[in-house]
Amino acid sequence: MKHICNAFCLLSILLVSACAMPRPGMIRDLDTLPQDAGAYHGLDADAPLLSPGLQAGMYARFLRKHYGPWAPDFQPVKEDAAYWALTHYSNKEIFGQNTLKRNPEWMRMVAEEARKDAYPSMSRPCIAVTNTSMRSLPTREPVFWDFRKPGEGFPFDYMQNSQVLAGTPLRAEHISKSGQWVFVESRFTFGWVPVRDIAWTDSEFMNAFNAPAMIAVTRDEVPVRDIQDRFRFTANIGTVLPLAQRPDNGCFKTLIPVRDAQGNAVAVEADICRTDAELMPLPATPRTFAKLANAMLGRPYGWGACMKTGTAPQPSWTSWPPSASTCPGIPASNITKEASRSSRASVAPTRNGR
Repeated sequence: MKHICNAFCLLSILLVSACAMPRPGMIRDLDTLPQDAGAYHGLDADAPLLSPGLQAGMYARFLRKHYGPWAPDFQPVKEDAAYWALTHYSNKEIFGQNTLKRNPEWMRMVAEEARKDAYPSMSRPCIAVTNTSMRSLPTREPVFWDFRKPGEGFPFDYMQNSQVLAGTPLRAEHISKSGQWVFVESRFTFGWVPVRDIAWTDSEFMNAFNAPAMIAVTRDEVPVRDIQDRFRFTANIGTVLPLAQRPDNGCFKTLIPVRDAQGNAVAVEADICRTDAELMPLPATPRTFAKLANAMLGRPYGWGACMKTGTAPQPSWTSWPPSASTCPGIPASNITKEASRSSRASVAPTRNGR
């Protein structure tokens, strides 16, 4: 009987211990700490963090910057900044997706595609018609440092600069040799995107799309269909779109950009549910910021928003726009200084680092 009691006690201890252990691959804090951003700020959840006047001014500034690439006096980024990646990686030992060193011929071909000697070859307003990856150079192929070094290799593709969300105004300043890529600038950064992911905008489209009433998507993976029920793109948190009509009780009727057969932008209407978006600017309160932060909880890390996942800096410019707050950029000088100290220095300068 004594042995049976001892065995029962041991079994009980093991069962309790097993229940207390985190799930395989799970960090214990994720099980034991509240996964709610609102649980930690200690503030009145509905107390404004900005005065109405200050937020109104910030919203106006956000709209100017957001639509800035369409301004007639928009100045292109200088050549040395536009081709920073070509300069930085041309004489480095870089690796491909097969973990092997890239032949110098590979970089020569990429440089040929980039046509540095002809930059800038255009200055043309355009818009992203889908979520797209902005690349440091005109190639879909990745560049890695030595896989044998700690913290290098997949997923740290140094050609991946950022993600550009559908509906983002852009300025095209160069086109690649093959015509597959265009070099564009947005309100926050610049780089190369596939030409099929953008559409050219004329004054009629820009006047319609540059609306004072805007909505911001407040959660990820929202399928956007036009009023003919045709799927167009997936909206993620931070997607900003103009209102087409006064909102009804169930949905916002917005304008979305569609690329026609000639590559030009056409504005069509789409409905986005009120549960998926809100009028801008959202109230600048702890409750709002906690809601936006909570919408991103649990997202797997993805370098530069590649693989349609989050990245370290990405939440800054996806979560701030809805409230019309601003987020500081990365000065170009920081990039070049960091490049001399660390291999993890591939994020392109932002518009602030011209």
